Amino acid sequence: MVRSLRAPYKSNCTESTLREFPFKYSVAACHFECLVHFVVEHCGCRDYRWPVKAPICSVEKQVTCVYHYEDEFVWDSGNCSCPMSCETTTYESKISQAQWPAKYFDRDLQEKYNLSHQYLRDNYVDVYIFMEEIMFMEIEQQEAYTLEHFEGDIGGYMGLLCGMSLITVVEWVDFIIITIYKRFIGSKWMCSRKVGNGN
Repeated sequence: MVRSLRAPYKSNCTESTLREFPFKYSVAACHFECLVHFVVEHCGCRDYRWPVKAPICSVEKQVTCVYHYEDEFVWDSGNCSCPMSCETTTYESKISQAQWPAKYFDRDLQEKYNLSHQYLRDNYVDVYIFMEEIMFMEIEQQEAYTLEHFEGDIGGYMGLLCGMSLITVVEWVDFIIITIYKRFIGSKWMCSRKVGNGN
């Protein structure tokens, strides 16, 4: 699952739904819906596989019109606005297949139901749909620099500057006190020593 950020961020995702299709919104589903509307608008009918309210095209119109406008849409899909979805869930799928039924099972079915091997192959299928791995990965976009980070940085810098200012004030006071002490008290002590030594 991928979660994206809404405007004003660059991803500018949407939580909109598709106009007619009963699918969850995705960029691919939005493009498909645009394709269907483009073809129906030009041909007046639809491919029999498309879930949209329009008459089904005849075989002739399917070949002469639908396929033509499907190809044209690939080159001219600029009018289709399909922003990124704010929440996209993707499932990876794999297909594996084998001949069915297996020989030992084939014999049992032929004897039990009196069916030929070719009839079984042509009319029966064994399908398994399962999760290959029970794993879920979530990727979420987050603001790189939030308002809280900004306020914290300003507070930190102000604290640093105030601390430096306080240290500077203390150093100046210390300098002034030492200078006054040396100037007045230190010079009086030196004078008194000189007077004492003269006697």
